[in-house]
Amino acid sequence: MTALTDWISENSKIVLTTWISIVALSASGVVNLTVSSDNRVFYSEQNEKFLDLKEFEKKYIANNNIVFMLTGDESAKPNSTIPAIEWLSENAWRIESVIRVDSLSTYTLVHNSTNTELELGTALNFPCLQTHSCNLEELEVYKRQGLIGRLIGKYPEVYAVLLTLDLDINDTSEIQRIMDNVTDLRLEFARANPNVNLNFTGGIPMMAAFKTAAERDSSTLIPATLVTLFLICWWCLASYRMAGLLMLLGVTSTLFTMGLAGYYGLVLNTATAIAAIVIITLVVATSMHYASSFLNDSLIYPPDIAAHNALVVNFKPIILTTVTSVLGFLSMLYADAPPIGELGVLAAIGLIFGAVQIIIIGPILCRKVPVRNISTPSQALASHVAKSQPYARYWSLALVFIVAASSGSLALRINDDFVSYFDDSFEFRQQTNIVSKKLTGPNHIELDVTTEQVDGIFEKAYLDDIRKLSEYLRNQELVANTYSLDDIFLELSPLFSSPISEASSEEVAQIYLAYELSLAPGQSSSDFVDQFRQSSRVSVLLNDSTSAEIGALIEDLDAWATGNLQHAFIITGENVPVSNLTKLNFTQMIKGIAISLVLAGFIVAISLKSIKLALICFFCTVAPVLAGLGLWGWMFQDIGLAAVVIIAITLGIVIDDAIHLVSRFDYYRKQGQSDNSATASKTIRLVSGAVISTTTAMVAGFSILIFSGFGINSALGACTALILALALLVDLIILPKLLQKF
Repeated sequence: MTALTDWISENSKIVLTTWISIVALSASGVVNLTVSSDNRVFYSEQNEKFLDLKEFEKKYIANNNIVFMLTGDESAKPNSTIPAIEWLSENAWRIESVIRVDSLSTYTLVHNSTNTELELGTALNFPCLQTHSCNLEELEVYKRQGLIGRLIGKYPEVYAVLLTLDLDINDTSEIQRIMDNVTDLRLEFARANPNVNLNFTGGIPMMAAFKTAAERDSSTLIPATLVTLFLICWWCLASYRMAGLLMLLGVTSTLFTMGLAGYYGLVLNTATAIAAIVIITLVVATSMHYASSFLNDSLIYPPDIAAHNALVVNFKPIILTTVTSVLGFLSMLYADAPPIGELGVLAAIGLIFGAVQIIIIGPILCRKVPVRNISTPSQALASHVAKSQPYARYWSLALVFIVAASSGSLALRINDDFVSYFDDSFEFRQQTNIVSKKLTGPNHIELDVTTEQVDGIFEKAYLDDIRKLSEYLRNQELVANTYSLDDIFLELSPLFSSPISEASSEEVAQIYLAYELSLAPGQSSSDFVDQFRQSSRVSVLLNDSTSAEIGALIEDLDAWATGNLQHAFIITGENVPVSNLTKLNFTQMIKGIAISLVLAGFIVAISLKSIKLALICFFCTVAPVLAGLGLWGWMFQDIGLAAVVIIAITLGIVIDDAIHLVSRFDYYRKQGQSDNSATASKTIRLVSGAVISTTTAMVAGFSILIFSGFGINSALGACTALILALALLVDLIILPKLLQKF
């Protein structure tokens, strides 16, 4: 170690020049970073539910949509919204990438028919509507399930215009251009239809919200984190210069990492956008141990010797904590969601570079920091903690509290809902709440019901299954609307010479062909029937629902179908992979987390040459995580995808302070301190200041994420901060007693 510090001192100019060059070169890659608006980045290509969705969208039209809801003013006359429906249906084609517009002005209905002649028209072609002499909601035709909740709202004068779009996934700016078109169209609509309100929701606005969330977190939370960490470091170390030095190490580590990501071509999303906050927080916290040791020794020794001593004492803990933390972060690669793995890799790279900076750059820069001969707040607090010896008095009570808190993890419910991830500060959430109350929510599932033969959808057994399936779904409380082939044939029923249940497959096929040929321009049956007539789609709109409720509906549907349907079907739709998101990722990450914990314990045991000390570190790592998740379970119950990230990150972080305390305990014991109680007390007195400082910094850094408008990041920040605070309780009260007894 002396040789390393001597070499760094003798070649400080070369070292600094090389360091600045590396940081500057890598940081230039930050300009290459872009932000994705694709909410499907959370699904891997191995995700079976996502693969089902992709296959479904190859067969039918993809559900990339925008839903406009038109609401007439209370003072408006009946049917006064009809001209607005027609205006919007015509002008919606001006929005980029629109391939289909569905509304009452495009919805095909049978107006007149005989056995030999079919006359189709739109839902707005009824004569009484042209003269405004009838109430739309009172017409029997508009009470059909295919319209209610889809194109007609739950209240009078509430209607919808549904746009379907064809997106280029590789065009990261397309969503923004579409939303700009939407904004312009809404302004024109307001001028042309002053008595009609226009709100919107759908998959496209949700994608735009994902991008907004990532950009907002990057632009607001990162500066807030920098300011907060600087103030905390200044208070803990009583030196704004030393605080500035730690912030410099955190910022350069972040620039290095995100610059490499930019060169690699990484596209940021709501998960990876917080990587900078995680890296800065961890590097600053890791640097705190070295800075505290340096300031302690600088009260006695010259800066050169203090810097050397700080490195000698902290070298092994820094290496150990970096390795164990990196193992925790890399366990995130086992997650099915690619952004989680990307966040883990970014955090690992940033922490490794930060540790290298602490070891090589730290001693050089610390010598330049003027030191005042005063006790820092963290030192004073450490002295108070050591004198009060809380571990001798309250360790059993603290242990009982940790166990009781951990039991709350049994109350946790996995629940994901992309809509509820956005708080009310997002226009998408505001608009969706309005639309959900009067029309329907954005949640939906799709069923692809298949046969074994070409034109098999016209067979009596198949149509019976579609009818029974539609009736079953419409009777479910969670279902707002169901539209299927059954609704189309219900509309065409006057054309049949006998009840459709008795018609031959040839007659059904001929009438359906006549229906297809009569559709208006821009309309197509390919949205609900595949090209070979072997399968059809049952589209199910849902009321406000959580992923747990959607999962329960799917399970009930599967169970019911087993004894009631002859044909197989696949349940898919955007909300199906969402409802399985956390469960799938958690299941896959268990293996990665287990491997990282075993490797971390093995490394600690080898380094400290003690299985007992490794087991103590293991306990002090797992206990706070379980207790934190347990308290979350007692307080909130629901937790989603954030839980996966929380476990991986906290297991990698919490072990750090335990390693610092155990390593220092082992260091003093090997120096000849035979009394475990005295050694534990000395360890607390000399190290707890840094432990308190680092924990305070990390709690503050992650707490900034609470102010994110995106639910995953907010929950991640809150729960991680809670776990870190509990880890401090374990490290200062329970850990010393464990060292003393075992």
